[in-house]
Amino acid sequence: MKVKPAEIAMGIIFIGIGMMGMGEKELFHYDVPILYPKVFSALCIAVGIVWLVVPCFLRSRNKKQQGKAPDGTHCRGLYPIRKEPEKR
Repeated sequence: MKVKPAEIAMGIIFIGIGMMGMGEKELFHYDVPILYPKVFSALCIAVGIVWLVVPCFLRSRNKKQQGKAPDGTHCRGLYPIRKEPEKR
């Protein structure tokens, strides 16, 4: 699984906050008005989507690089994979 359940939950929470605030003319946080409520809502939606997509992208990229040594050969741990000698 590339995306953890906590990351899915946080992404859905941010998207939900953004969706609920889209139709409002005034938004408040502890009785303090939020300036530009449409921009704030759009930002919450964007953060929620990024929160879901970026970890998946970063983990898949790390997996691709994890099995390669600096010289381009494949390795497991510290030792390179050796080819079996050809039998004659």
